[in-house]
Amino acid sequence: GGPTLWDETVHVGTENEGVVRLACDSGEPQPPLEILSPVWRFAIDDGILINGIGGRQISQGIDLDIGQQLWTAPVDDSGAGRIVLADSGETYLSQAGGDLYAIETGDDAHAIETGGERGGERRWKRSPPEGGQPFDAALGPDRLYVLEIASNTDNYVWAVDRNSGDTVWHTRVDGEVRAPTLVDGSLVVTVDDTLTALDTADGPPIWEIDLDALLGESVSEHQSLAAVGIAAASDGLYVATERRAFKFGV
Repeated sequence: GGPTLWDETVHVGTENEGVVRLACDSGEPQPPLEILSPVWRFAIDDGILINGIGGRQISQGIDLDIGQQLWTAPVDDSGAGRIVLADSGETYLSQAGGDLYAIETGDDAHAIETGGERGGERRWKRSPPEGGQPFDAALGPDRLYVLEIASNTDNYVWAVDRNSGDTVWHTRVDGEVRAPTLVDGSLVVTVDDTLTALDTADGPPIWEIDLDALLGESVSEHQSLAAVGIAAASDGLYVATERRAFKFGV
């Protein structure tokens, strides 16, 4: 998992050594954490590292200032962690083939000593509407936009209310869907070799760009144009695929 920056330190999850922490300016190793391995997915929310531990049916909150565990929270599924996102005291996670959970991130150790919340309490649990796997997600101010992989051809985008866990909308996409990214009020994904923007209000497509057609050449079986990453910046939208990198105006 990672790399993720916090407090001038880069954090990288590993299979056997927990989270490796390196000083940004020098690369020097920092003190280790009280953390369980493997660390395939994690998030940092205001100094609390949340570890979605694959195969152990548990998640874990770590105070980065003191390097110690604050809480563990059980989940009902095992398998590799797929989604771990955290923001404003709330954590959203899923394991492969499992459900979606909302868990309270809580406060750091110092705040807990003075009456703060410890964290780890489950707020809600929801199953994907089509019984598929939550594969990836983007976190908006009020909603979580989840990619649900049901089969090679039947895939969905699932908008979930962050507070209640209720489904706001759920729409099918015809193809392999990847890389959900929020851009100016729309949710941008790739569906096979097409860059697609969905309306976050209710899910219909706003625009589509055929990446294969832009190149003017066919895509081989082993070189997909499905995005491995999308990043939005003030000067444009950057899309990285297995074959090419693209920049689009927004």
